[in-house]
Amino acid sequence: MKRSIIIGNNANFKTIYMTILYIEDDALDKRNMEWVCSNIETPSIHIIHTMNFQEAENILQSNEIDFIITDQSIDHEYYTSYENLFQNHTYYVLTNNINEKLKSNHKPQKKFTKPFVKEHLHEILHLPQKQDSINLNYFEQFSASPKLQFEMLSIIINEFQNTLNKIDTLTQQPTELASLLHKLCSKFSVLGMEKTYQLVKKTEESIINTQTIDTHSISIIKQELKSALLFLKNNTKNTTS
Repeated sequence: MKRSIIIGNNANFKTIYMTILYIEDDALDKRNMEWVCSNIETPSIHIIHTMNFQEAENILQSNEIDFIITDQSIDHEYYTSYENLFQNHTYYVLTNNINEKLKSNHKPQKKFTKPFVKEHLHEILHLPQKQDSINLNYFEQFSASPKLQFEMLSIIINEFQNTLNKIDTLTQQPTELASLLHKLCSKFSVLGMEKTYQLVKKTEESIINTQTIDTHSISIIKQELKSALLFLKNNTKNTTS
């Protein structure tokens, strides 16, 4: 839950803070988490840290927690051995092996590959993402043929538009959605949209490996598609010269 603290007598001055339980026994990972959480303006993150699952149970009994971030295994014990610890809380798992499959009746909201980075925290908190930049450097090699440039960019425009029309219809069809995303990768690459390319590739791989769909990542991809479409339509002129 997000909580508001009123500062002073003016109700317009508020700060939002969240409390997370962080279960991790590695000192470097702990320091990294502290740094990541301290480098966002809002909400303010309060970390309650513990090095083992047993102590985490005691912490949850006496503290209000917004969500849990846990290492996948500590001292050769997997988080799946403590399902009662997580069943009533939103939690995220950090791992060095994203493809390792563990049996669990209560799956995490998402798994992240270590190290934990600010983009992971932005995703968890649903903070707005900075839109990727677009450049048309790839198409300069075709400058001698403006008609060819236009035709190639038109192909991308049409595919982006078709993807936007179709993507929401595939939310219950992970295999088909992964295939749709796969076709987008090369287009984002030639547009110089490296961040979006990596996100699409990562989302595709996640769908293939888990057969689940991360709706937040899909939302960001749709946003980038719309942004790219607007840019291309405004910067592409039909010419046959």
